[in-house]
Amino acid sequence: MTKGDIFAFLKIRTVPHLFWSAPRPLTIRPPVISVVMLAIGLFIFGLGEALLIASGVGVSPWTVLAQGITNITGWSVGLATFLVSSTVLLLWVPLVALLGPWSLPIVQIGLISAGGLVLYELARCDLDERIACWIALSYFASGTVIGPSLENFHDLCAVPVLVFSLLLGIRRSNRWLYGTAALLLPLVREDVGLLAFSLGLWMVLRQPRWRWAGVGLCLYATAAVVLITNTVQPLFGTEVSDRLLSARFGHFLGDQGGKGSTLDLL
Repeated sequence: MTKGDIFAFLKIRTVPHLFWSAPRPLTIRPPVISVVMLAIGLFIFGLGEALLIASGVGVSPWTVLAQGITNITGWSVGLATFLVSSTVLLLWVPLVALLGPWSLPIVQIGLISAGGLVLYELARCDLDERIACWIALSYFASGTVIGPSLENFHDLCAVPVLVFSLLLGIRRSNRWLYGTAALLLPLVREDVGLLAFSLGLWMVLRQPRWRWAGVGLCLYATAAVVLITNTVQPLFGTEVSDRLLSARFGHFLGDQGGKGSTLDLL
């Protein structure tokens, strides 16, 4: 086996058609062999998730959600996973039917591209159009944009467009644009609330006309992080706080063995 054979999978540009593949996507009458291979794959996937749960070393995000539903309802993890997956698929079917297997990458690249366009408009407010164009091009050429665009769907892909929209709302005194971006930003992920807080602090210190809005953003971001990490996330499992909070900020919790909540950290 050569080096080229080992990395041959990186050259695959389309979904391969194998002997068990259905004749066409989204068919409601797949061949028996397709159903059998699907069942085998799902069994292997489910077995792996079950072993992760039994080992207690942490689980994937969707299984964390299923565990939380189990804690609330008393259902089994398998039933909760089935119901969550079925609901997501039903909501996703229209987009997949319209765009095909590229629906999720299109959503991600669309959000990232929108961030670059908003950055261009933001730069044009104070800079020459040529310089603004170069700034936007540098955004699209940066590794932090190219990397997530080429990998699997990244949950932070909405952050650039929201941050730049917030700043553009401030620059153009557009309170609707600012308010919408400020409202959505801390809801992207729990740790994005720290970014929202830093933006609010910058507004308090450097934007006199927006000082009270900055105070409000700081309070909202703090409340969102504390509420999500101490009320919402514990309903779905402790993996996030155990693995992420302790790993990143455990040195601030020395008196508690490196573990604790965001309230303990504050």
